[in-house]
Amino acid sequence: MAHAVTAYKAWIQEQEAAVGPRKIQFVELTFTAANTDTDWDFGDTNGTFWAAADGTTAGAAAEAIFDQLINRVSDWLGLQGTAMIPYFSAAAASGNAVIYTSGTNFTDCPNLTFASESAPTAGTLIFSWLLKADEAGIETSGSD
Repeated sequence: MAHAVTAYKAWIQEQEAAVGPRKIQFVELTFTAANTDTDWDFGDTNGTFWAAADGTTAGAAAEAIFDQLINRVSDWLGLQGTAMIPYFSAAAASGNAVIYTSGTNFTDCPNLTFASESAPTAGTLIFSWLLKADEAGIETSGSD
């Protein structure tokens, strides 16, 4: 697998809510990969994505951020970024499609399966979660 995280950024956004202020946590990953890297298992700490991403300083730091967030989040909000623009959800990973499934370790983070030779090769991914009430967010950044 050729996944590499080359930079990361984490920030929070305050939101007003009926029950008091809440925070949305964002984590942006800048990455490179091969178009045959079909298994993007962000939700599995021992999966192929994190095993490959750990090969860079930025990748190891990004995984540490995900580790810290697991007990702080209440709801998964979404995934966006330049890497997701050409894809749509489908019943099978064929053509220009991606399948979203739940992670096993990071249950509030999806695993993605791309069709062979159609996976993104570079770009950004922005993850977002609603934090539990009174949880502190993470604000940091770095690159290789």
